[in-house]
Amino acid sequence: VARGKSAATVIQTIRDRFFKGYKEAEFIVVCDVYKESKLIIQELNDAQ
Repeated sequence: VARGKSAATVIQTIRDRFFKGYKEAEFIVVCDVYKESKLIIQELNDAQ
């Protein structure tokens, strides 16, 4: 997630682009939790 961007916005953009017209079964994000801010990690968890 780029600095100043919301993780929720990035995830919604991905969903809009790749899952339009489909039913999402699972969405997985992999990242280094020690390098990301706690806010970004929380947004990623909330988006699941």
